[in-house]
Amino acid sequence: MKNYNVNIKHLLSASLFVAIGVVLPIAFHFVGFGSKLLPMQLPVLLAGYFLSPPYSAVVGITTPIISTFATGMPPFFPNMPCLAVEFGAYGLFLGIYKFKSRYLRLVTALISGKAVLFLFALSNPAFLTFASAQLVNGFAGMLIQIAAVPFIVTACERSKHHVLQNK
Repeated sequence: MKNYNVNIKHLLSASLFVAIGVVLPIAFHFVGFGSKLLPMQLPVLLAGYFLSPPYSAVVGITTPIISTFATGMPPFFPNMPCLAVEFGAYGLFLGIYKFKSRYLRLVTALISGKAVLFLFALSNPAFLTFASAQLVNGFAGMLIQIAAVPFIVTACERSKHHVLQNK
């Protein structure tokens, strides 16, 4: 029997981030702030700070897939494959990059994720159209996340009861 090294705390945390990534866009769309503020991206970015690279990449890949099948958002084609690739790259790069500045870490991960998305989008004209439109339409959401995510991470890390401490 093989011995798999599975971190149960990270596995449960990854599941929680995916669940939040499915539910949060529903709440944002309900009040009219859906696609512009990129609510599905927020838990993926937070997972990148708190989980190891493989777990955060899996959160990024599975969140849009599960959301598509559970809620119909994002649409199956071309949105879901593009978002799965982009969010997986965000989770992976945030987990890999270890800059002291949380802002630098986030901005470089966002740029790297967009680069991976555009490389993937070259495979299909519909993907390229989606990626280009998303870059323009989601710019305000990205700026808000650049401001908010490092603040949220700092607040979580300063909490006495921070669940994701690696101690």
